[in-house]
Amino acid sequence: MRYLIYALQGLGDSLEATPLVRAIRQHDPTAEIDVATTRRGPASLFTGIPEFVANVIYLPYWESGAPAFARALARNMRRKTYDASFMAYPSAKPAYHVVNAAFRAERKFGHRYAVPTFSNALWSYTDLVPIRACHNVERNLDMLVAAGMPRVEHPEYVVPGSWLGDGIRNHARVTVHVGTIAHDGFENKRWPLENFAAVAKRLQNSGYEISLLAGPDEQEQTRIVAASVPGSHTFTGSLAAAANHLATSALVLTNDSGIGHLAAAVKTPVVSLFGPTPTTGAPYGDTSHPIRTSPCPPCFKPLSRGISCALNIDYRCLKVDLIVERVLETAYAVLERASVDV
Repeated sequence: MRYLIYALQGLGDSLEATPLVRAIRQHDPTAEIDVATTRRGPASLFTGIPEFVANVIYLPYWESGAPAFARALARNMRRKTYDASFMAYPSAKPAYHVVNAAFRAERKFGHRYAVPTFSNALWSYTDLVPIRACHNVERNLDMLVAAGMPRVEHPEYVVPGSWLGDGIRNHARVTVHVGTIAHDGFENKRWPLENFAAVAKRLQNSGYEISLLAGPDEQEQTRIVAASVPGSHTFTGSLAAAANHLATSALVLTNDSGIGHLAAAVKTPVVSLFGPTPTTGAPYGDTSHPIRTSPCPPCFKPLSRGISCALNIDYRCLKVDLIVERVLETAYAVLERASVDV
């Protein structure tokens, strides 16, 4: 059997798609599983798990732009016929459904974001699955149930074995990531930098080492926090190196970002901060500790295709409702629990 999984979003959403890969492999050990992705990081993720994924179809929209994306799509479309394809949640953009239409599959599974129309391209699916009130990982696995496969108990992320570190955890190191992707308003998922600095300084005063993880687009924000936390260290490197760094940390503190999901994937306790987005997309697993304290409902919905403050109150959910003391309280509790489990 041949299967195609579309993981066309960022790192976090792509990690949420990895339980799909594992579940298909468990159901059919001889299956040929391909994954299509539009970002370099997720491409390296899926390329690194050849025991699950046969081929990675890299459609380089984000790194190389629309022309390169179109050329890659033209090279790859209709080369194979799959028994089934699965569009990982959340994927409400019509462009994603156009990609779905470009590949051949006997059955095409996605989620019912709206009534199918010509403009939203949801007509390109044979099977649309209802969106349940549950975690995104579970929503993805709902597609497999619709395809006749058994429901997976206790799903887990999958990452390359080389990303898991050497197994030696530095119980004094807290890694802080202050960034997120920065398009379509997603930078508004970021907790204020001065709040990150305040938490980092308090943890440092309690004897913890502070490591600031900085991606390519987060250098300036990380420098601002580093200047407020003398003695902190800044970590930069490849995605694999970042995963190793997270795997050997005692705790990771992040916004709602792919780095939070990566921390959970390598089994490191992660405290992730939520405001305009729902915790149904938080890092998945027993080591995940999402915080969302605002009474204001999340603004983000898949059909909005971006983030904006629905009430026009300047993201009070993050800037006012989520206070430093609550984050510190959670961080200390997680660190204390982790030290007891050692």
